[in-house]
Amino acid sequence: MFANWNLLIPADKDKSAPRNPAIKKARLTSITYPRCLALCATTSPDIPSTVPSLESITQTFSTLRKPSDVLPSHLQLLNVNYTYDLPLSSVIPTKYHPDENDSDENSPFNQRKKEITVENQDAYDFIARRRRDIKIGNFYKFFQAMEMVELILSSESPADKNGKDMKLSDGIPVDGGAAGAAARSAAKYREELLRNFVDPVAWGYDMRIYPPRYPPKLLSNRSLFSVKADLYLHSQPPTIQERKEGVVVGPAAVLQTRNEEKFTETDDVADAVHELSALLTLSQERCRTGTHKKVRFQAVGKDKEIGGDDLFLISSVNHHLAVSHVFLTQAYIKFIRTGERPSDEYIEKNPQWCSCRIGRTKWYSLIEVDGRIDALKAVMAVMNWLRRTD
Repeated sequence: MFANWNLLIPADKDKSAPRNPAIKKARLTSITYPRCLALCATTSPDIPSTVPSLESITQTFSTLRKPSDVLPSHLQLLNVNYTYDLPLSSVIPTKYHPDENDSDENSPFNQRKKEITVENQDAYDFIARRRRDIKIGNFYKFFQAMEMVELILSSESPADKNGKDMKLSDGIPVDGGAAGAAARSAAKYREELLRNFVDPVAWGYDMRIYPPRYPPKLLSNRSLFSVKADLYLHSQPPTIQERKEGVVVGPAAVLQTRNEEKFTETDDVADAVHELSALLTLSQERCRTGTHKKVRFQAVGKDKEIGGDDLFLISSVNHHLAVSHVFLTQAYIKFIRTGERPSDEYIEKNPQWCSCRIGRTKWYSLIEVDGRIDALKAVMAVMNWLRRTD
């Protein structure tokens, strides 16, 4: 079970010795973030969206054979656009943000903040039982994953013997050798990093994170598309018996880890496709009713009076976390699923029914204390929104 660890940790490495800060700094400053400028919003939200044609969409999308074939024009046909690096207040109203000035040391925010502001090396020393005066509480597994991610950051990027980059498949080298195994391990620890940061926060809201009970698929006009949705945030059922049986309620939000390390920044359509497909799949899951493998389908946090759904994606790139949000009308969700357009009367009254404006916060670094605090605020704001009672 420990076969791949030697690919990440040199055999003669002393864990108590400080890591080379120059190497780590070089890796941190070389990080790029995904964004597709061709999909950035250029029109006012008040301008009506172009009503999509099922015939043109079917004809255009029928030529696609793989995700890399998708172009900005394909997504623009669906009225998809993006806004990046938004302040948290532009994604979730400020009244749902945690109170940073709360003097109660036992408040959920202050408790979690105290645990995540432990310095990394101090946390690693506690895990290795070299320190007894440190308390990391619910974030024990998070710091375990963080230590492995830091070791990966301090190592060289996967490359062949000639120093050339390997061919990648979703960010993982496909050479089948040591570099490929190391990268697969890196992907595992990145997912663990995201999960074990969000899960301890979710506990305080009686919510938990679980992997999909079946392979996530996006349904569009009788066609199924595989979707990268790594984890779902669910509510816990009300009875103890149901909890013991593993029944979950939801989904409430979706979590996604990207395994790529480099992005083109100016035209990363793949990132937009990954996010869009996860959000559209979440919208369809939240429209379902009944119970399909111990999942009681319910749109947790949905306002049933507004004719649409607010959808949240908590995503991870490298060692960073960001929150994406989109509001989709029920008419748009139904159109994607069935190809049926709403009535002309509805379209006239709701000219923005077919818009898909996705907004994403900045990327918060989980490897740094300040970044963890900002990420905690963002995740708690999502939870507060989903659990709101007003």
